[in-house]
Amino acid sequence: MRTIFIAGAGKSTPWLIKYLSDKSTEYHWKVIVGDLKEAVAAERVIGRVNCTSEKFDVFDDEDVKHAVERADLLISMLPAKFHIRIAKLCVAYKKPLLTASYVSEEMHGLHQQALENGVLLLNESGLDPGIDHMAIMTEIDALKAKNFEIVSLKSYCGGLIAPESNTNPWGYKFTWVVENVINAGKEKGGKSAVFQEDNQEVAVRYKELFAQYLSILHDGTNYDVYANRDSLKYKKIYGLEEVETLYRGTMRYEGYCKAWNALIHLGLTRDDLHGLDVPIISLQDVVKRLNPALESITPDSVSTFLGIALDAETIHKLDWLGLFKKEEEIPIAEAKNCRTYANILQLHLEKKWKLAPEDKDRVVMVNEIKYRTNADAPLKTLQFSLDIVGDNSNLTAMAKTVGLPLAIAAKLVLEGEITLKGVQVPTQKKLYQPILKELEAYGVIFKQDF
Repeated sequence: MRTIFIAGAGKSTPWLIKYLSDKSTEYHWKVIVGDLKEAVAAERVIGRVNCTSEKFDVFDDEDVKHAVERADLLISMLPAKFHIRIAKLCVAYKKPLLTASYVSEEMHGLHQQALENGVLLLNESGLDPGIDHMAIMTEIDALKAKNFEIVSLKSYCGGLIAPESNTNPWGYKFTWVVENVINAGKEKGGKSAVFQEDNQEVAVRYKELFAQYLSILHDGTNYDVYANRDSLKYKKIYGLEEVETLYRGTMRYEGYCKAWNALIHLGLTRDDLHGLDVPIISLQDVVKRLNPALESITPDSVSTFLGIALDAETIHKLDWLGLFKKEEEIPIAEAKNCRTYANILQLHLEKKWKLAPEDKDRVVMVNEIKYRTNADAPLKTLQFSLDIVGDNSNLTAMAKTVGLPLAIAAKLVLEGEITLKGVQVPTQKKLYQPILKELEAYGVIFKQDF
């Protein structure tokens, strides 16, 4: 039997494990799920055939070596910053590695060595990035085959909550890596969010990102969209060097961005922490410490400080989080376990935005391409979208759309149908066509919007 090792057993793994288990007898696979929290890994494999679990510490060199030596293929579902520890050994031992994460500079630096060793390091193969690349390249390749000129590409995606489970004023609950949600939009290596609009490059720093959001209407629902990282690098990846507009954004329900912008400007997402020596601390305590000009933390004083209306929906959201309560009913965190103010916010939101067992999540993706059939023709618009609702709080839409593309790619690699080497993303037909085709059987189907 061939062995597949999955590093990490987080929120996005249930569908990945289910698919590999369901196919394991037919394809003679053994699946090992490793996680630092062994109990979490064990829970993921309950009832799954040909699946076992074990403790796995990515910072333990022996754990990583043992995983790579045993596996015929590895899938890392760990936070992106940890992939490189596995990737280096995968290249050395000539074992393919798949991830759903963006290609980091460190990962890209392994490209030449991976080519020389005949190893595939396939990244950006989940939802966003992942399915977005596949769907977009399907349409780009079709338009280019007709010699049409592509003028604009906009791609929006959001991991949301289904309307029937939308029970808090923020319209959001965690279905993804919590740390990534808390740190969304923060500059990495000093880089801002960057996109292109009408041939003009636009860079937006974190302090302004959630204030400079787009408002869009899709299928009768209003959404906020904020710019997602560096859109410009996809000009080359998509073969759109001459495109006038290229924008990749993250979707949230209307009102989210204004409220998150308030958290930023109150200091609650900061990556530092000074002088907290109490065992439990409230959001109100943090805001007082960070904003001495606020003599009291009341709706009136905060609305004045932020320059927003007292009856604004943002104030309601902050009130629901407990900002205006001295003694918040949900303890925030023990100060000794927090390294940053953002950690305090995260530990609080993990309780406030937790999926209930009966909750269902939702994934929405909207892609829009504007093109001309010839130089003198008017612009035409092609819009295609995806809308998936999860089965439950375990088999979520997020887990389906992140995990299934990776699982299908793993099958294709092990069966020899994908022979690419080096650091890759799924923008080639030999990758995206079979993955999208099989995803249709699981209800992951794009519709064209008119």
